[in-house]
Amino acid sequence: MFGSTTIFASVSVPLDNYHYVHTNQPGSYSLKDKYGNATIYGDAVENDATIKRVLIHQQGKTAGDKVYVNFEGGGRQEITTFGSYVTLSNQNSKSISITLEKSGTNEVWIALKNMDTYDQTGGGTDVTYSYNRTTPTQYGSLGDSGGGGGGSCTVTATLNGSLLVWNVVNATNFYQVQIQRDGTHFGYMGGTTGQVDLRSVGQGTYTVSAIDMDRNVLCTSNQVYYAVEGDPGGGDPGGDPGGDPGGGDPGGEDPPPEEGGGCNGCDWLAELLTCPLYEVYLGDLTDAISRAIPPPPDWNYVADVFSDQIAPAVAQQILNVSPIMADIFAERWGDEFEQRMGYAPDVPYFSTPTTQPNVNTRIEDVEKLQPQNPYSQPLDYDLSDREEIEIKDESKPFVLTDPLEAIGADEPGKKVMPGDPENDTGGIEIPKPIESETPLPTNPAPSEPTDPAPIPSPADPEEPPTPNQPPGEQPIPIPDTEDPPPEKKYYKEHPEGG
Repeated sequence: MFGSTTIFASVSVPLDNYHYVHTNQPGSYSLKDKYGNATIYGDAVENDATIKRVLIHQQGKTAGDKVYVNFEGGGRQEITTFGSYVTLSNQNSKSISITLEKSGTNEVWIALKNMDTYDQTGGGTDVTYSYNRTTPTQYGSLGDSGGGGGGSCTVTATLNGSLLVWNVVNATNFYQVQIQRDGTHFGYMGGTTGQVDLRSVGQGTYTVSAIDMDRNVLCTSNQVYYAVEGDPGGGDPGGDPGGDPGGGDPGGEDPPPEEGGGCNGCDWLAELLTCPLYEVYLGDLTDAISRAIPPPPDWNYVADVFSDQIAPAVAQQILNVSPIMADIFAERWGDEFEQRMGYAPDVPYFSTPTTQPNVNTRIEDVEKLQPQNPYSQPLDYDLSDREEIEIKDESKPFVLTDPLEAIGADEPGKKVMPGDPENDTGGIEIPKPIESETPLPTNPAPSEPTDPAPIPSPADPEEPPTPNQPPGEQPIPIPDTEDPPPEKKYYKEHPEGG
């Protein structure tokens, strides 16, 4: 019933993430998210969205600190406006990165807050992404590195039962902690203070290191040994860490396994929830799901489209079909309507968008109307006393003959010789000449040539040809030019004598 309408949506997508850098050291630093990624995509799933504008916040930036947006494929743009949107010079870049270049030791905090993109999916969608997750560190926690304050970086690691607890102090450019077991990387955790349950990890010697956004180690904790099944923990195990030094676990014994060798689902779920990287994995999964789900529509825009385009189209279509529906209504329920209302129902008609007055075109007692005929009876036309008109027929009969049959003709290809009886005209006379007052033109007689061409003669005209003479010796006969031969006629003579 209605034509299709293309709607260009504009949506806002909040993200549980951040993109920032916090430092008080000179150098070049990339803004990174909670996973350590520096590249920002307009659409991380289909990679078909271009980045149009960015809104960046800053604290502590001085004239010697430069912030640049780096475009996909090369080129960059310096950002000099903070706290409001900046339109990017490259409107076709599908990914960007943001870097801070410092020359001083002042504390600087830079964070990306909003990003506007144009997604080509679904005919075109303007998407605004907002980074709403609180950054791990805040401005003021570092201070200026050239001021001499803050002390050296230290990490303290302790064991509380099965919990590995750490505390990071004075870590400049701190980003995360790295946990290692037996000298091998185990995982990354966020926060200067935290803990992780080692029951799901296993026995071993653990260390905690503070790292910056580029994964550089700032400082490392003391070693902490965790043992299970009676292996004492909390210090250097000494000797073979895999042996049984005796004694019990100061953190308490683990519950005995379920009888029958079965699996305790509750314990398995508890260990899963205490996984040190559980929040990281869950965050990755949550972000992947949120990126796969289409953004919600802008309902205000949808409402405007409905009121401005769809609703008028519906009303117009109702007007278009109203005469048909009125006819159906009048045919089925017209009598009942007229009985109740006292008049026949009006038939609505299509109206133009401009306001038109309602005109009642209904005529009372239509069935009683008769044509205005001045004669009450049919007229009787009597032509018996009409005037007689004499008709004279002076025509004579004649016959039209086929000229191909009336005039004899020879068969195609037949030759007629002069004097042949078939040349008889059959009584057709030669037409008499027409007398004309205009004299006929006369043709002058041809003049004889003054110098006729010579006629060739044989070499010896006195000797007549002899039949017995050898070839090549007979004289050439000379034609008689005084009496020309008679003219041959192969056609019938024309009746006019021509």
